[in-house]
Amino acid sequence: GTAADDILLLNSGGTTTTEAGTSFAAPQVAAAAALILSVNPSLTPSQIKELITGSANDLGPSGADIEYGNGILNASAALVDTPSAIGGYGTFYRRTPARILDTRIGLGAPQSKVGAGKSINVTVDGRGGIPATGVAAVVLNVTVTGPTAPSFVTVWPTGQTRPTASNINFTTGQTVPNLVTVKVGSGGQVSLYNSAGSTDLIADVAGYYGDGTALAGSTFVPLPPDRLLDTRSTGGPIAAGATRNLAIAGATGVPVPSSATAVVLNVTVTGPTGPSYVTVWPEGQTRPTASNLNFTKGQTVPNLVTVQVGSAGGVSFLNNAGSVQVIVDVEGYFTAAGDTSGSRFFPVVNHRILDTRANIGGFSSPISGGHAITVVATGRGGVIDGAAALVMNTTATHTTAASFLTVYPNGTSRPNASNLNFVAGLTVANLVSGKIGTGGAVSVYNQVGSVDAIADVAGWYGAPGA
Repeated sequence: GTAADDILLLNSGGTTTTEAGTSFAAPQVAAAAALILSVNPSLTPSQIKELITGSANDLGPSGADIEYGNGILNASAALVDTPSAIGGYGTFYRRTPARILDTRIGLGAPQSKVGAGKSINVTVDGRGGIPATGVAAVVLNVTVTGPTAPSFVTVWPTGQTRPTASNINFTTGQTVPNLVTVKVGSGGQVSLYNSAGSTDLIADVAGYYGDGTALAGSTFVPLPPDRLLDTRSTGGPIAAGATRNLAIAGATGVPVPSSATAVVLNVTVTGPTGPSYVTVWPEGQTRPTASNLNFTKGQTVPNLVTVQVGSAGGVSFLNNAGSVQVIVDVEGYFTAAGDTSGSRFFPVVNHRILDTRANIGGFSSPISGGHAITVVATGRGGVIDGAAALVMNTTATHTTAASFLTVYPNGTSRPNASNLNFVAGLTVANLVSGKIGTGGAVSVYNQVGSVDAIADVAGWYGAPGA
C-alpha cells in the first residue's frame, strides 16, 4: 500500500518540502540501493531490499503493512548494516582476555560509578591486544558490579544513536556479567549507558572481527547447541581454587574438529555455596587475570564464552571460592586462520527483533511452560537472507517460575541445552550465537511457568553475499 505520510525532503538551502507518490519515492529508494551496492557489489536484489526495509523507521504497529508500507527510508542505517565484501572482513582474531575497563580503579574511564542516564565512551582500538586499525567489531565480557538500583546497560558503537536495546539487566547489589559483541564506532570507541541508579562497569577483551583492511583470520562454524559437560552428573562440583579441564576440539563424540582454534560455549554455574567467579581459558596456558562468570551463593548464572582451545584441544575452568556446579554447551567453533570454510561476521547496530511484551516479532504474550515460539531472523534487523547464524542478546523477564530458555535452529529437534536460566521475578540476559534454521528462523523454548522474551540482534554470520 501507499504510505500515509508524505516524504520529507531537505533542500540545499536548509528548507524542507514534502512530496508523495511512487514517482517520487522510487528514485529515493534507487539511490539508496546504489549506495549499498557501492559498499558490496555482490549483494542480490532481495538482499538489498532486506537491508532497506529492515532498517526503515516504522510508522505503525506490528502486523501487515497495508497502510504504512515498510516505514520511512533510513539510508544511513541501511549503509551501517551493509556487509563489506573486502579482505578479512568479518573474520575472527582470538585474544587472551585482557581488561580494558574498570571504573572502580579508573581504568579506561574515570574512577567513578556510571550514573543514571549517563554513558561513557571506552577506547578499544589499540588496547588489550586489539590493533589500532583494521577492526570492525569487538567481543567483550562486560560486568556490572555494585549497582545501587535495578537497571540495564546498553553497549553500542560510539557516534551512533543509542539503540532501543539492552545487554545486561540487573537488580540492586548484583554482580552480573554478559558477553557483548559490538561494532566499533567513531574514534575506535564503544559507548556504555546505564539506565538507573549508578554502577561500576568492567570489560575484558576476548577477541575482535577484522574490517576490510585486515588479513583473513578465522571463520565461524555454527552448531546446534550440544551439551559437553554437566558436573551435576559427571565429576561433581568444582571446589574452591580447583581447575577442571574439558577436552573439546577433536574429542570423541564432540562435534568440534581438532583443527578448531577457538570455541563458543554457553557456560552456566548453579548451586554455588558462596560468592565466587569462574574463569575459562585455554588448557595448558597461563590463567588470565579476568573472570567470565560472577555469582553469589545459590545463584544460577549463564554466560556465553568465546575461548581459544589449548594445544591439545582443551579448555580449563577455575572456580575461585566455595564449590559450584558447571554446565557447558557448545554453540560453534572457529577455524584456523585463513580457512574460509566457515562464515564471516557482519555486525549491526543492535536491533530488536523480538519483544513478547510489545508484539515485536509477532508475539504479544509470554511464552508458556513447555512451549516454543518461532522467531524469523532473516530480513529483519540487518540480517540478510541466507545468513547461517545470528548473534543476539536474549533477555527473559516477567518470569513466574524457575526455568530456562533454549534457542535453537527452527525445524530441528530441541537439544538438551539451555541459554538462559532464571528464577521467578528475575530479569536475566545472555548473548546467544545461534544457528538459523528453516524459514530463516530460530525457535525459543521455555521449560516451565511463563516468561516474556526479548531479542536484540548484534550481527550475523554468513558470506558477504550470502
